[in-house]
Amino acid sequence: PIVYGLPSFEERFKDLLSCNEINVDEVLSEQNMKLCAWAKSNLPSEYVKLKAKLKGKINLRDFEKAVRHETHRVSENTQKSKILNPSHCLGRQPCDEARCRGERQQVEEEERE
Repeated sequence: PIVYGLPSFEERFKDLLSCNEINVDEVLSEQNMKLCAWAKSNLPSEYVKLKAKLKGKINLRDFEKAVRHETHRVSENTQKSKILNPSHCLGRQPCDEARCRGERQQVEEEERE
């Protein structure tokens, strides 16, 4: 059988960094912005190398702003998933604790706004 899988974040970021000709549109794609947000906190020296390659091709302040925005989006989604699936009730079908119900209702209300 053939199994397909994505390379790790580290491998994908290093592939992006190793490109001789960096396409700005490709770097600013949603997938690569997630990759850059991950690399900023996990591979800081490699991230700085990417920024050096981008210098002159893209405004680095705008690039940093986009990375910060992506980092914020990822952390926001992580927090919502923790609220929707709190660690104390994982594995159980539906949790009856009032705390879980209240947290879920709060998230649903915020999403409606």
